[in-house]
Formats: sequence, structure tokens, C-alpha cells
Amino acid sequence: QEIFTGNELLVKGALEADGGVHLLTGYPGSPIAGFFDALEAINPLLNEQGIVGRIANNEALAVAMVNGAQMAQCRAMAVMKSVGAHVASDALALGVLAGTHGDSGGLVVIGDDPWSESTQVPADSRFLAEHLRMPTIEPCCPQEVKDWVNAGFKLGKSGQIYMAILLTTALADGGGTVECYPNQFPVLNEHKKKTLSYRGDIEPLLDQTLLLPPRTWQRELELEQRFTAVKKAASELGINRIFNRPQKDELVPLGFIASGSAYAYLAHSLGEMGLAGRLPILRLGMCYPVDEQLVLEFA
Repeated sequence: QEIFTGNELLVKGALEADGGVHLLTGYPGSPIAGFFDALEAINPLLNEQGIVGRIANNEALAVAMVNGAQMAQCRAMAVMKSVGAHVASDALALGVLAGTHGDSGGLVVIGDDPWSESTQVPADSRFLAEHLRMPTIEPCCPQEVKDWVNAGFKLGKSGQIYMAILLTTALADGGGTVECYPNQFPVLNEHKKKTLSYRGDIEPLLDQTLLLPPRTWQRELELEQRFTAVKKAASELGINRIFNRPQKDELVPLGFIASGSAYAYLAHSLGEMGLAGRLPILRLGMCYPVDEQLVLEFA
């Protein structure tokens, strides 16, 4: 067990991800600026393992790097504040629609400051994620901040789509004690590079990645199928989960649906009132797309 800040946990989660992460990039700003301080602190390790850790000139260029990484089937992660997600939205829309393939993966971490205490405008990036049709998960505690980096890549692989992780200031600037696991490093890296061939690597992906008519609407038709796969994986991984499920035919007068930090506050409040374990809770760790069938089952 170790103690980390939320921003450090994002780095540790990336290092623990299955198969390793090839690219860590983004643009600093509150509340996720500490992510880049952590990258600088472990720069010798990144260089030794051939992992690219780099601040981009802006958020759009960071996502462009993530988009490019998919060609080589690399897993890439871009970290930015809420305002930066608007800057990156054009590149994100393209990346989400084109999607991932094979073992590649695109993960976008967005830091929200709902009370606008350290950034220029208040934000709820769930609305932007829905606009971009980018599935979004909301961790509720430090352990999940770390572990859900790996989960995010798994969810994205299930639907061949980019995933977003949404953090608020309390989780990014805060921290806690977490259980750690061994780091995993990518086989393909800066020391063991791969040369892409047109016919073997690029040409098979043109219909997926060259988003011009008529390819664009064909990719759009596949979104519902990709969302269905992500919802299924979210339940299998425990991202979406029903706690304190009533017994069959048992009538319960009240239940709660919550996600992110709100779920943590809810669980704590019920414990303070002596109601822990007595009322059913649907924790929607993936706030978009909503698993309608799970909500219906809960109701």
C-alpha cells in the first residue's frame, strides 16, 4: 500500500495497465496539472522503458497524437482540464468515431472544477462527452482513480472506442492510501520501434480512419453496437453495479442512483445514519452511455 495524490494515481494507473501504456500526453491546467509533475518525477523510468511522456503544445495536438498512436496499435492517454477538452473536441470527435482496433486504445482524462475555484469557467464535462459520443466513467475514490485507468482501456477495447475518465477537483487534488500492483511496460516502445507498412498496417484501416463520406455515416451506424458492448463490459467489470439488491419479491420503499463522488458521499451519509447496507443503490460508474436495461432492472 502507498499514499498518492489523485494526479499521481493517474500515472500509477497507467503504469499498471495491462500490456503497458505507450504514450502519456496532454496539456496542464487545474485540477490535473500535477499529472505532469508526476511524469517529470519518474522521467528516468519512462526513458528506461521507452514510454513517451510529453506535454503537447495544446490539447488538440495531444489528442492528435493519441489518434496517430492507433495506427501502430499503441495505447495512449491524454490528460487535460475541462476547458482544454473544448480545445480538443474536433480531434476527439474524429478519434471517437474512427475508434480503436486490436490492442490499441485511447483514453482521455478530463479534470472538472465545478465551483470554478481554480479555472476560468465552471464545467460539467459529461455534457461535452455526450456531444462527442465518448463513453465516460467517473471514479468515486482514490483506489478507483488508479484502477479505472486499466478498466478504461478494457472498456474501450470491448467497443473499439475512446473512453473518458472524469475527475473533479476533490479527487484530482486530494488523495489517499491505495493498494498497488506491479507496473507493466509495453513491448513496443521507443527502444523497440515498429515501421508501419502501407499495405500491411495503413491500407486495412482506411475505411475506419479516413472519415470522409460515405465512410463517416457507415461508422456512425456502428456506434450503437459499440455502445452495447461497452455497457456489457461495464457490468462485467463492476463499473456499473447494484448494491444491497433486495431479495426476490421484497418491496423496498426507496433506492438511489448515483455516480462519481456523489456515490461516495451517499454511501458515507447512509453509514452515518445507520442505514449502510439497508437501501439499494445503483452505482452508475459509467454515466454515459447510460445502461437503460440496468436502470429498468433496478427500478
